[in-house]
Amino acid sequence: MSDDNELRDGQFQSAAQQLGDAFTRLDQEFLAMLTPEERAAQAKVRFDLYMHVDNVWEAPKRQGENSVEVPGYGAVAGMRDLLMTLFVNAQDAQHAADDVPELYSVKVVVTKDEEA
Repeated sequence: MSDDNELRDGQFQSAAQQLGDAFTRLDQEFLAMLTPEERAAQAKVRFDLYMHVDNVWEAPKRQGENSVEVPGYGAVAGMRDLLMTLFVNAQDAQHAADDVPELYSVKVVVTKDEEA
């Protein structure tokens, strides 16, 4: 039984695009307050997350299927659009601040918290 308020597969992409568009101004304002190093880090992690979701999107294609036709993949399409918007926002903020992204090498380091 499905709730009438739930988004249908085909609506996820549109909803994500609307969310990204509505968030862009605030995102850019806050990105502008960051240092060039922090903006570079934002661009890196946003792109990495986009690539993860893009790999999910491409998986059916590797099996001869069309991602658009796979049930549930409307959510994946929406995530791709939203994450690309976030990545482009970070790039736009770098450009607006006259950052030179090539000067920054961002490496994500994961350490295990021994107290956890």
